[in-house]
Amino acid sequence: MSVRNYSLSPVGISLPGAFTAALRHHNSSGAIRRLLRALTTALWSGDPVLNDDDSGLPSSVTLFGRDQVISDATKQIVAHDSLCTAIVGPIGIGKTAIAQNVIHSDCIVEHFSGNRCWISCDSILSTDHLIAAILKALRTPSHSTLPLRQTGESTASPADVVNAVADALSHRRAPLLVVFDGFDSIWTRTALRDLITRVFALFRTSGQVVVILTMRGAEPPPFADRTISVDPLSVDAARWLFLSIHARSDSYLEELIQAVDAVPLAVTLLALAGRERATSPFTLLQLWNTERIGLLELGNDRSNNMTIATRTSCDELPVEYRSAALDLLATLAMLPDGVRGSDLALLAPHINGSDDVAHIIAQLALARSHKDGRIQLFSPVREYALRYHQLDVSSRQNVYTYYFTRAKRGASPPGTKSAVDRVHFAMKQEGNIFAILEDALERDCRCAVEAAVEYADLLRCTTARPNIARKAVEASRKLNSCGMLAQCLEWCADANEAVGALRLAASLYGEAEANFRELGDSSAAARCLQIRGLILFRCGDKEDGRNRLEAARELFKLGTDTVGEAKCLLALAGIYMHEQGDRYSDLCDKARITLDNQNDIEGIALYQQRMITVHCRHGRYHEAGGSLFTAITLFQRSHNFPKVAECLTTLAMNTRNLGQRYEMLEQSLSIHLKLGRKLEAAFGMRNLAEVLTMMGRLHDALALYEQAISLFWRFRFVFAAAECQLQTGRIHIRLGRLEDARLSLQLAAQQNRVNGDLKRAAVATHLLHLLEGGNLGEATALAEKRCALHPDYPCTT
Repeated sequence: MSVRNYSLSPVGISLPGAFTAALRHHNSSGAIRRLLRALTTALWSGDPVLNDDDSGLPSSVTLFGRDQVISDATKQIVAHDSLCTAIVGPIGIGKTAIAQNVIHSDCIVEHFSGNRCWISCDSILSTDHLIAAILKALRTPSHSTLPLRQTGESTASPADVVNAVADALSHRRAPLLVVFDGFDSIWTRTALRDLITRVFALFRTSGQVVVILTMRGAEPPPFADRTISVDPLSVDAARWLFLSIHARSDSYLEELIQAVDAVPLAVTLLALAGRERATSPFTLLQLWNTERIGLLELGNDRSNNMTIATRTSCDELPVEYRSAALDLLATLAMLPDGVRGSDLALLAPHINGSDDVAHIIAQLALARSHKDGRIQLFSPVREYALRYHQLDVSSRQNVYTYYFTRAKRGASPPGTKSAVDRVHFAMKQEGNIFAILEDALERDCRCAVEAAVEYADLLRCTTARPNIARKAVEASRKLNSCGMLAQCLEWCADANEAVGALRLAASLYGEAEANFRELGDSSAAARCLQIRGLILFRCGDKEDGRNRLEAARELFKLGTDTVGEAKCLLALAGIYMHEQGDRYSDLCDKARITLDNQNDIEGIALYQQRMITVHCRHGRYHEAGGSLFTAITLFQRSHNFPKVAECLTTLAMNTRNLGQRYEMLEQSLSIHLKLGRKLEAAFGMRNLAEVLTMMGRLHDALALYEQAISLFWRFRFVFAAAECQLQTGRIHIRLGRLEDARLSLQLAAQQNRVNGDLKRAAVATHLLHLLEGGNLGEATALAEKRCALHPDYPCTT
């Protein structure tokens, strides 16, 4: 099976030139319908769209995300700006597919006509095979001008070959395009290099032969005058590639694509596995997390088996470097974000000349080099190395030591250089830290639990990883350490809260509180009790949540933790904001006095955040902007980015200027998405969609509402999902999509009725009646009226 790399243009799927030409030559509607039916069948079956009449050439394929690359290469060739173009990149990236579509593009066919040739270098096993392939491409019988052995094999010397090629070129009157597919398989053979170089020199001198090389690796041969480095697909292109093979999608598809770095072959194999097993992207992601690269082993050759494809590249490592290179691959496999070359000696002191070895694996495109000096493995290569080339115990311990020693808090207070350096290290190395922690926790290493406790305060400022936090909890239970267990429970609770698992987070905070009480740490226990109260309040248990917040305040008092008590007062102020305005201001004022006296940076930032709402309610927008600036500055100093996003949202929702509101909500959404806080991102999408609706950008608003609905249902925020469903129905009406509107409104009416939101259920039902009665004008007018949003939602029915 050839690798399918698909290309999406703004108006849809671009047809191959041959298929387009076929359509032009068929005038009857029946013939066109048959051709379109054949195209549709081919797209969904994964077979080539159409075989070209050129029997010696492979068929063109439909591509996603490669239009610009193909266009650039084609223009360069036709304009004679390039006589030798090298298409380079890692395994499975789609180099061959790009070359196939280049030679079948309309302008190439017109320019070269039948003078196009494809040489598959994988089948060239000897010098004789190479000679025969080149002379055949030049339309010269391979044995007509060269001396033969009695067996019929060539005994030609390199000089004879060069003379034969020169003679063939002298008789050519038309330009010739030759593709050497998999050129690396012959270029890496030292015995063939001199002959290849001399032949390509003749090609250049003649000016009649244009060459395209496809080769694994990052560095082309010296005679290539243009290099096209092929990168992984964009997420959108990879999504279309997946759906063209397996037409099932859900909110987990993007995460699944990113898990394999959007490498086309890996995405193709995932889609084929999904189609074969009739599973959704969600189930495929679960399978990926357990089977890993085994999920990409669908056949017995490198076109349908990622392991074989990767092993083939590893087999090309120079013999003298192979052992060291495989050790380096094993080290890099533990570090998904890659590592700077300057740190390799510390991470892998057992590898001599690690810089040279890193250069070699980058040359073969087993790893990619970044501008900042990092070297990083592509996900499929990383998974191959993790399974088949694991580090020994001693080498693994070196990697643990490098990261875990940097987790120590020391005695540096917040804001000092050493504390800031520690935070910066954690944020830059976030992916690596989590990967190392997970690896060590799975091996029940005590040092990993200790590091998890030390890193916990920093990791709350990064992407939430509840699965790793859960492993830290499990490992700490085995160690029978109440202190480490309490801290791991708190980290796990925070991570689950961040991803929207609120009920589980509340339960974990309760267990952490009990452990802290057992340890006699009343401040930590009160902190867990306070957050648990806020979560319960948000989930709809308002009375229980309020009572727990009041209990947390008393517990802070009991432990004489005045700063903790002041922060708890601000939390209480937040829930009284919509109920008791006077008490809200009173609580904020009490908290401010304590926090100012103690000069607590985060507490002062929380106070300023609360004051944004106070100022906006009284029309003091200049003062609100001042509070916002102060709060964001202080939260940034403590690296509390979720709070930065909250501040932006607070001011945005109290700002009348739609342009400013849009900019602030967009920044807030970007922060939540970057941190992986998908529930908060869902609310951000909903808020931004409302603004876009008011700005008249209905298509953009609709797309955001649909994404938000998917996320809300994932987290069982059924009230928010139902409200967004109603909004999509209103937008469909305004866009004239009446069938879509009816479907959305039927769902909205049902969901809001079940939730007890009878007002929205009535609106949806009334709109449906208007549509069914043909009163489109009245329905449109009603759909254009703004519908107020709920301030908060319970998370379940």
